[in-house]
Formats: sequence, structure tokens, C-alpha cells
Amino acid sequence: MEIETIIHELKEIGTSINNKSNTLNCYLFGSVLTSNYPNDIDVLVLYSNLKQLDGFKEKIKSLKKEFPLHLNYFTFSEEEELKFVKNQNAEQIF
Repeated sequence: MEIETIIHELKEIGTSINNKSNTLNCYLFGSVLTSNYPNDIDVLVLYSNLKQLDGFKEKIKSLKKEFPLHLNYFTFSEEEELKFVKNQNAEQIF
């Protein structure tokens, strides 16, 4: 599994969606950050704009076919309440 490839692709998707406003953030967490051989790739996507989230979901379809992505979607306020990023030591991609 090429984690660098996945990070690059996620950054490209983020750049294409977040052109004018940063209302979508993406993080990696879980075993992909701690293991050389993770079973899947845990991705957290924070959003405030449903249209941009829909755009992200559409653009990530081909990446999901290629890699074992496990996607989680939270609003910014849900993440703030749960402190998920901090609790999981998640690393921001974009």
C-alpha cells in the first residue's frame, strides 16, 4: 500500500474542492499512522458545506476502488464536541 500516493491524491482532491474557502479538512488516523502494514486507511473528513462534501465523495470514488479507505465524516462542530482529532492523534492532510 502506497501511503504517499494516497496522501498525494487526497491533497489534490482537497485543493480542487477547497479553492476559495477552506470548509473541508481531511485527516489520517489509526493504524495507517502507527503500522507499516495497516489493514485499512482511516480517513476523517470535516465539513461545513454539504455541497463540497458531495464533491469530495464523488472525487474519491476511484481512490476507494484502489485502496481500502475507511471514511468518517463529521461536521466541524461534531469534531469540536468529540475532540476526535486530538484523541486519535490524527494528522491533517488538508
